[in-house]
Amino acid sequence: MNKKIVLSWILSLILVVIIISIIDVQKVIKEISEIGIINFILLCVFYSVGYLFRAMRWKTILKPITKISLKDSFFITNTGFFVNAVLPARAGEIARAYILSKKKNLGKIKSFSTVILDRVIDGITLFLFFFVSVMLIQVPEKFKTMLLVPAVIFLFALIFFLKPEKFRFLGKIFTGFFPSVEGKIKYVFHEMKEAGNIFYSEKKQVFLVIFYSILVWTIEALLFYFTAQLMGIELSLFMVFLLIVVTGFAAMIPSAPNYVGTFEAAFVVFFIAFGLNENLAISMAITVHLVETITILILGLISMKSIGLSFKEISKINFMEIKNIIKGD
Repeated sequence: MNKKIVLSWILSLILVVIIISIIDVQKVIKEISEIGIINFILLCVFYSVGYLFRAMRWKTILKPITKISLKDSFFITNTGFFVNAVLPARAGEIARAYILSKKKNLGKIKSFSTVILDRVIDGITLFLFFFVSVMLIQVPEKFKTMLLVPAVIFLFALIFFLKPEKFRFLGKIFTGFFPSVEGKIKYVFHEMKEAGNIFYSEKKQVFLVIFYSILVWTIEALLFYFTAQLMGIELSLFMVFLLIVVTGFAAMIPSAPNYVGTFEAAFVVFFIAFGLNENLAISMAITVHLVETITILILGLISMKSIGLSFKEISKINFMEIKNIIKGD
């Protein structure tokens, strides 16, 4: 097994052990159970709407290079998120590109570029939410400083995405020290250029893409907000917007599939920073995580059946696919 995957599992396990050691497990179970099965189902249904908007966004992104129905975009998007939930190393992104390239007879590089662009738009939206949130609510200074680090990293990544040719000198310097990764460096720059080309050719649709993205993350924020309300947790809507940014940044940390450990740790850090109870943090985190996971699994299984894919076929897709792309499309 890949060393990075092993380390990500170890990190998740460590975080889970730490979290269990600082909470009252019985209280957490009691608080989660009080949500009620009907409310839980309603939260799942509400959250599933976000995937319709994700499908609409990806369909718009794909418009300059291929026509795809909303149904196909929806099913392929759901399958990608399903794979991310059950397999390590963000394999869902590769799975989505793999399915698209087969279904629409597109090159794998171009297919994967659209997936990269889709996730970059997610990052742009979260950055906007971060900026608005810190302007409208009082954020503890230490917490604000901590958030600035991933925000700056993302901003740098965004500039790199928009103008990758400006950073080629960094690739040359890096490959000078580590010649073995030259192929991977070339692949990264190629992908960024392809995704950027799609982005720039989509000028008339940029606002529509951003609009769909805002809807996607607003639904996510409202899921958090409704869950907090059902559990009697005092979180304002703008605090919730900041919380989804924190969990989004936490997702950047390598972890076990479906962000186990890092997702819950983000809640604990956020709640402690705002003087809230850590037991409530874990109760809410687990509830939200269960809602999202069950929704993704159900949508994913339905979608895979609809497009005629088995889990056995999907499970064979891994990062070797990227290496094959580097060698030749």
